[in-house]
Amino acid sequence: MKFENLVILMSTYNGEHFIQEQLDSIIRQDYKTWNLLIRDDGSEDATRSIIQKYEKMDPRISIFKDADGNVGPKKSFLKMLTEVDAPIYMFADQDDIWHSDKVRQTVSWYQKHVKEPSEPTLVYTNMSTVDQNGNLLQKNVLPSDLRVSFVSSLVMNVVTGCTVLVNQSLANKVKLSDSDSIVMHDWWMALIARFYGNIFYLPVTTIDYRQHSNNAVGVGHSLKSRLNKVMNFGKLKEAFALQMKQSNLLVTRINRTQLSDESNDLEEFIALEESGTFVSKFMWLIRHHVKKGTIVGTLSFYFLFLTSDNRLKKNRARQGD
Repeated sequence: MKFENLVILMSTYNGEHFIQEQLDSIIRQDYKTWNLLIRDDGSEDATRSIIQKYEKMDPRISIFKDADGNVGPKKSFLKMLTEVDAPIYMFADQDDIWHSDKVRQTVSWYQKHVKEPSEPTLVYTNMSTVDQNGNLLQKNVLPSDLRVSFVSSLVMNVVTGCTVLVNQSLANKVKLSDSDSIVMHDWWMALIARFYGNIFYLPVTTIDYRQHSNNAVGVGHSLKSRLNKVMNFGKLKEAFALQMKQSNLLVTRINRTQLSDESNDLEEFIALEESGTFVSKFMWLIRHHVKKGTIVGTLSFYFLFLTSDNRLKKNRARQGD
């Protein structure tokens, strides 16, 4: 599917309660030259009928059709991204509210600051969070002077997909098969942009990011939500394992003729997790000031990284062969 203008990609799943408000906020954008492509990920409520109604109302809105059914958000978004050809893309969740100048602000910033479209580029913005009724929870989630090192980007994703713009050059470096080895599509694209091109932060709040019980991914503000994550230690271990799998996938994309400090940091991170001593791992964490978004998250990551021992796993695997 080829488009001449900006394409907004949206994946939906049982979003009947909020999707109309989101679609209305996109239609109200003061930047009018866009196409919205929606893939429904197997909804069992009225989401599909709502989408079909909007498709008939606005010729810029169309439904992405396939027979894959429910594949989850990251694969759903990557499926669209890898089968669409457009100069630039943005991503939309089904339950947020876009500020009327979101598209214009982001596209204008990209056009003004990016002179080489051939360079993989990602631009992301700030956001506010609201509850399920649209009441403000936090006005600006990210600081206006945000700076994130490459090492920090390996252990924490600060890029929220619904605030992101990427260009075709970055999209070309993403594969549908990546979905099996990555945490989420937005984190993966941020790593690729950081490694191969440019990642820019526009410190302007462009959306109200809705928090509710059915979020596929969310920003947990309460102490209770953070403690619940810690209590579910099995899921934390699974998430850590997938995070390391994501880093290993990134290593396979390294251009060996253009090694950099960042590629060295990436390989050191993986080597330490696989075979480093407790002391060497701890010193690496301290040297790079590694931390996640919360104290609970940081402590959880430290524990999992420091206590992981893939040497034992590999030795057992070899003995079992």
